[in-house]
Amino acid sequence: MSALRNRIWACTALLFAALFAMSGVPAAATTITNIAHAHWNAGDAEITAESNEVAFELVDENAKIAVLPLPNGNESFAVDSGMCANTALPGVKIDPAGADLTAPTTVSSIIVGQPVAFRLILARSVLNPGQIDTVKVTITSASGDKEQITVTETGADTGVFYGAIPTSAIPPQPKDGDCRLSVSGGDKVTVSYNRASGDGAVIKTDVDVLADPYGLVFDSE
Repeated sequence: MSALRNRIWACTALLFAALFAMSGVPAAATTITNIAHAHWNAGDAEITAESNEVAFELVDENAKIAVLPLPNGNESFAVDSGMCANTALPGVKIDPAGADLTAPTTVSSIIVGQPVAFRLILARSVLNPGQIDTVKVTITSASGDKEQITVTETGADTGVFYGAIPTSAIPPQPKDGDCRLSVSGGDKVTVSYNRASGDGAVIKTDVDVLADPYGLVFDSE
């Protein structure tokens, strides 16, 4: 009887999830919670049971985030870096190939001292129509630093956000919230988009941190 009840709970929960997904709910990063209720007859007895709460997250399939290359020649594309601790971060220039919305050039590594420049693309369905939105992005290093910046949509309904965070070498030890990401060679940096509240990663990307091949460490500011 217990096995039958568990199967009924599971089927009910999955059916609810499928119906919810097809109901036209916006494809934002939405957490869905459900408690399945099952009713069945065992002989002359009518039995009612309730499952544990089930929670899962719908992630927007159109959301994209990538770290972009810095200029490698005379041409560049200027982007706003965003706000950190209510202060505007210094703007950066990226390689124009990274600004291509259809087939952008991205990078999988940076050098200590280079800014981490990124682009986030969100579906219009998760944004406010006719308005220029702001969202929070968190940048962390495996060495233990964590910075959060607010980035602004490039225009109403574009769904495109650029941002960048300066990096500096360790030592000194990382300090969360100083608007500068502390990294070292061999480190890994994670850039993640969060909900409007700033909590819970929805989409993220990782890049490796390389030590400067000439032994020089530059301050990205």
